Amino acid sequence: MRQRPSVSGVNEDGLTGLRSYFATSQTYIQQNPVLISYMTNKLNKTKLAIVLNNSPALNETGANVLKLAQAAGLNVVRNSRIGKNASDSELLSEANALRSSGAEVVYLITSPVNFIKLATNGQAQAYSPVYMGPGISNGLNIVAEAGCPAIGAAKFLSPFPQLDVIDQLDPDYQKSYQKYNNAKGDDIGLAEWGLSKVVGTMLQAAGKDLSRQSFVAALESGKEFATNVYPVVSYNGSIRFGAKSSHLLEADCKSRSFKTIAQFTTGF
Repeated sequence: MRQRPSVSGVNEDGLTGLRSYFATSQTYIQQNPVLISYMTNKLNKTKLAIVLNNSPALNETGANVLKLAQAAGLNVVRNSRIGKNASDSELLSEANALRSSGAEVVYLITSPVNFIKLATNGQAQAYSPVYMGPGISNGLNIVAEAGCPAIGAAKFLSPFPQLDVIDQLDPDYQKSYQKYNNAKGDDIGLAEWGLSKVVGTMLQAAGKDLSRQSFVAALESGKEFATNVYPVVSYNGSIRFGAKSSHLLEADCKSRSFKTIAQFTTGF
């Protein structure tokens, strides 16, 4: 069976117990406590809406964030699903419902296209909640470029930081990108750079005589794999969701980009 490091842990349901699966970033369930702690300890908001793609794969995540929100004393005023490729009318209807619910924060897992349209519909009704969610696609700069000012100061977790801090964390990224691409590196390139570094450290740990057996042994040894870009990860014979932290990104609509407001965070 092929060993497969994964860029994003996403769901745990269906992946738990797969011996060939190793997540290099936190799953949604691992990210949820961090998001809830930020809502309660930093935003001081009480009214939360949960909006997820209408997919059975998100049932586990939806139940988990609802439980955590209620335990934290948040008032979940709306809990809804939208189509993966939601129509304009569906997104307008959802924006209307969110505004009517009075939600101050919207926990969101959907595509960037859905997110931008939903936020734009809300803004047109003078409704601008704080949008938050786990990583990774909604925290990319292209989303801020297309979605600002409607998305406001949206906040999303990410396994990699944004460009505003990468020179301090890993000055080799921009130097290497410029050398090989003759251009300044973007955040999509940074995502691939960080993942490549993680996999590279894993391969090095497997030794010079690389084999499937030595690779698995290195991964299951409990060794920590650190790159200063992606979170530190470690696994053992049973743990496959081994990421320890995430970066929190926030949209800055003045620059139409995301900024890193917390590095390698485990909570607030």
